[in-house]
Amino acid sequence: GSAAAEEELLELKGFLSKLVLGNDFSGGTHGDSPALTVSLAITNLASASFGELNKLQPIGETVLSKWNKELEWLLLPIQQIVVMQPAVQRSSDGTFVEVMEKRLRDDIRTQLPRLTEVDQKLCALHARFTPEDLGIEYSKPNSSEKKWWRQTPSVPNPPPPRLREGLLACAKAAMHAQREAREVNQSVIASMPVPPAYMLSLPDNVKDVLGRAMAKSLKAKAAQATSSYMKAWKVRDAMTAAAMIAKLQHAHIIWGKKLEEANAKAEAGGGGSGLSLRDAKAEHQRGRIR
Repeated sequence: GSAAAEEELLELKGFLSKLVLGNDFSGGTHGDSPALTVSLAITNLASASFGELNKLQPIGETVLSKWNKELEWLLLPIQQIVVMQPAVQRSSDGTFVEVMEKRLRDDIRTQLPRLTEVDQKLCALHARFTPEDLGIEYSKPNSSEKKWWRQTPSVPNPPPPRLREGLLACAKAAMHAQREAREVNQSVIASMPVPPAYMLSLPDNVKDVLGRAMAKSLKAKAAQATSSYMKAWKVRDAMTAAAMIAKLQHAHIIWGKKLEEANAKAEAGGGGSGLSLRDAKAEHQRGRIR
């Protein structure tokens, strides 16, 4: 009815005002950038919508409706990011003229549909966990356990063939969705320039990030260097792996900076001390994260 439409319009106005002000309701200059505001809003919306899901079950209609509605609102500013590109248009007299038309920026036009499809597939994945399809029983949580609020799934051993095939199909679909999201994330990050302030916060030498032995191992040409590096780092869990990846990314940035400086010196015809162009290229290629 009209009352519901009026209420939704007021909700949308309040929602968009947060994006415009960057969550700074004082009207000052301390608000977040629009991109950061939208990113944080999507993260908070996902946490509020799905943070209470502690078992495999269909997403409630109310939660799913709220997620889809507010996500659509958050994507509205992104869908207004356009670029002017030349195009050919046919006029009324049959002649063709070249005009400039608005088109979504290439990364948004290609990546946003992929993420939307991933979201739809994951919601459909949850919808399968019903008694009629993939019914999984859960045992009551033990109050003495550390995470007492989590229910433990109880699956027969061996599971029925239909349940086993369904769970395998869901696992494959979830891994595919994760791979798609990771590829989009890596593609976007690769196209972003490293902020100068972040560059200045890094040390000048890779050995200050990785340590002398680690840096020497990483730059070695031997095929055994990677395995020895992994052993020396003692990667045992996700946290140490994440820390290792972060340090490797720092090393990659430092080597890339040295390569740019060496290229600039070579183009200017200047010499000077420091890393040679050949050495910079060699270090950058050996340290590249593939």
